[in-house]
Amino acid sequence: MGKRKPKLTKTSEKPERTMFVIMPFTSTQTRNSAQLTAFFDNQIKKPVEKGKFKSIYRVRRSDETFDINAQIIKDLFNADIVLCDLSGTEANPNVMYELGIRLAFSNKPVILIREAHANNKRIFDIGDFYVQDYDPFNYAALTEHIRMKLTRFENSVEQYSSPVLKIIGEDRPLLQKLSAERAGHLLETLRVSLYGTLRLFCGKVDAFLRTNSKIKNFGDTPEGTLRAVEKNLSKLKSLSWKGFSFHLGSQPALDQYLATRYLNRST
Repeated sequence: MGKRKPKLTKTSEKPERTMFVIMPFTSTQTRNSAQLTAFFDNQIKKPVEKGKFKSIYRVRRSDETFDINAQIIKDLFNADIVLCDLSGTEANPNVMYELGIRLAFSNKPVILIREAHANNKRIFDIGDFYVQDYDPFNYAALTEHIRMKLTRFENSVEQYSSPVLKIIGEDRPLLQKLSAERAGHLLETLRVSLYGTLRLFCGKVDAFLRTNSKIKNFGDTPEGTLRAVEKNLSKLKSLSWKGFSFHLGSQPALDQYLATRYLNRST
């Protein structure tokens, strides 16, 4: 997908950009829910929206829910900048989930910040990423850091690319290995599922022919039944099949395989 061009506002020649903020809602080591909301409004939203940048920024944050709905996914993908606050003693599930979506979807910038605290545990999943610590009792340095990052991105002084997409895009052997493993798993699951269905079908045929024909020596496997039918086709032509019925049920493995093919846009 191509990069989305900044929107021009009617009241200004400046392009309009969006910042989406991922952050905890309930509490951190030093702040409660109300204080976190005030932090978002006064230390992130207002300084960015009223700041002197080349663009006009519109800042919003995700909903207070773990329901990652379609709108949140669109926001995470479309936002020109994502600011992710990792504050908390341990990784916040909502925050990490939304961050993962962004890193997997987009090469547009992500700024990582975290409340400095002695009890913070290392977040190993992003241990190699740069995270700006900030003082929850003095936000001046954080405000300057965000201002500096936005300015550098606007002036192309700093370039950003998703570390996730970088690995997938550059390490072709890894990508091919994962694709082969995934395809192999799907095809093996499909094979087992369809063979099970074949066994049921041949069992029905076997029982019907044993009752309604003089054909013998079917064997105990689907292959045996099919061979017996093939050898006795001339005798079966005159046989009435009105009493035979077989209902093919849903095939979850087949559904999964076809859905994967569709989502991958492959044929």
